[in-house]
Amino acid sequence: MKLKLKKVPEFLSHIIVENIPLFIVMGILNLFNLGDFKLFLYSVIMPLIIAYTAGSIIEKKYGGITAAVTMGGVLSTYKVITLLEPIFIGALAGFIINRYHNFLKKYKLPGFEMLLNNLGVAFIGLGLIIIISKLLPIYEGFQTVFHENIISKIFKTGYLPLYSMIIEPAKVLFMNNFINHGIFSVLGLSELSEKGKSIFFLLETNPGPGLGLLLAYFFTKREKEKKKETLSNMFIQSIGGIHEVYFPYVLRNFRLILPLILGGMAGVFMFSAFDSGLMGIASPGSLLLILVLSPIEDRLPLLLAVAVSTSVTFLLAHIMLRQEDKGKRKIETTPSKAVVPANEIAFVRDKKYKNIFIVCDAGMGSSAMGATFLRRKLEKAGLTDINAVNCSIDKIKSENPDIIIVHRQLLERVKKEVVNVDIVLVDDFLDPNPYDIIIEKINNNNTEDPTVKDVKILERSSIQLGMKRVSKEEALVKIGESMIQKGYVDTPYIESILEREKLSNTYLDNGIAIPHGTFEGKTYIKRTGLVIHQYPYGIDFENGNTAYVLIGIAALGDEHIEIISKLADIIEDERLAETLTTAIEVEEIYKILYLEDDRA
Repeated sequence: MKLKLKKVPEFLSHIIVENIPLFIVMGILNLFNLGDFKLFLYSVIMPLIIAYTAGSIIEKKYGGITAAVTMGGVLSTYKVITLLEPIFIGALAGFIINRYHNFLKKYKLPGFEMLLNNLGVAFIGLGLIIIISKLLPIYEGFQTVFHENIISKIFKTGYLPLYSMIIEPAKVLFMNNFINHGIFSVLGLSELSEKGKSIFFLLETNPGPGLGLLLAYFFTKREKEKKKETLSNMFIQSIGGIHEVYFPYVLRNFRLILPLILGGMAGVFMFSAFDSGLMGIASPGSLLLILVLSPIEDRLPLLLAVAVSTSVTFLLAHIMLRQEDKGKRKIETTPSKAVVPANEIAFVRDKKYKNIFIVCDAGMGSSAMGATFLRRKLEKAGLTDINAVNCSIDKIKSENPDIIIVHRQLLERVKKEVVNVDIVLVDDFLDPNPYDIIIEKINNNNTEDPTVKDVKILERSSIQLGMKRVSKEEALVKIGESMIQKGYVDTPYIESILEREKLSNTYLDNGIAIPHGTFEGKTYIKRTGLVIHQYPYGIDFENGNTAYVLIGIAALGDEHIEIISKLADIIEDERLAETLTTAIEVEEIYKILYLEDDRA
């Protein structure tokens, strides 16, 4: 195995995530008076498991056992103070045994491989025990000075509320696992051995700010379906502990980061004032798990602190959303649906797609929910032979994915791990749009003959919802690009669309426009089809008209006359037109505009 140097936060986060069940068990056991067993758990079992995990990450086969042997020897003469010590010892043991095995691979001795491997573990472990034991007095002196003069000042309780200025923006950028497991969990476990609880376990996991934001959306928005969706997200976030469900709300309106920061600061201030803390790592950040892991005497103050942080975020976010509501005719009431690059997947003909991986930072939480959501859709579509699995980014390389679904904020990290794999970007793992498109493309890939030209005028994958506001010209270009991706037209048709718009405005009525090319541009049309782009914030189509839905048309022969006539009938119906402009599901638009029967 080639040694791969990992970034420190990612490495620490991986170790913590791998051992979350251990930390939860330790927190629950703290509720009971177990005497010497509790001491044994903290001073022996935990360091051994952490060292083993660190070593096995560096060297998969022998790193763990080498690290455990080394750590066991060190523990015979030294009491671990912080979690960083077994992590460092485990990583060092894994690194050295990895180098040793690379040496053996280069200079092979046939027949002696097993003997040399086993002797290597024994002698490297023994050597490290002797060296570390000699260095311990120096380290202990350094550790005392470092803790008293640096750590205690940087993380002084009085300054902790200020860290919300970093925590909340980093969370919505999907760095929540780095912060919680890579930094605060490490500090918390070190403090746990001294105080029996730690406030560090509450800094990132506090569900108050996210709950306050979702409450603000719930009370500001009027649509029944969107209220229902927000209510569901509130339950998932606060009780399920999946904080990622509110991130898209902020990413679509980053001004809302201010209420989150102030709510987080209020919550941390209350935690500090009441000297609250948890007895283990609350992962996921569920309010129920937080209560289970808190000392009995801390539970009421802790609930009050969460309520204060919720209230602060709610009040500020509610005011901001109400102001936006008054200033706009159309506003975004829930996170906009993903701009779905699933349309751009070039599925290989006759390839059997078996493994779809929904990937996030830690491979838990939001990706697990997305995988469950997709599995249900695959079952309904009869695609029971396709696996939908959640996975962390650092493990995806060892899997065999055919398709990867990932949040756009994590795209660059995924690209470093895999090549030649279809990657679908989403803004929300619970958005059904990309999953519907993937399922449709898989079905088409397995059943359609590419030589057959008589296909549907409108496909579900041609409908994109919740697109970001752009200029009129940019919106027309995007329509043309989607037509090219669907195989309806050749590239020059985009210029034909722009030229047609100069001749006469294609805005019809009730917030709907129908961009199409000139008569001369028909030479670039390959087959008849429609493309639908919905813009919740609207596109300025001049003359006081705002288009919220653009229906791009490519039609062979005189088919465009019949299509435009049918569309005109639909658009004149104000109720149907309003459904088109406010729909949050692809199926709503598809049922209204599906023209196949009329064409046939």
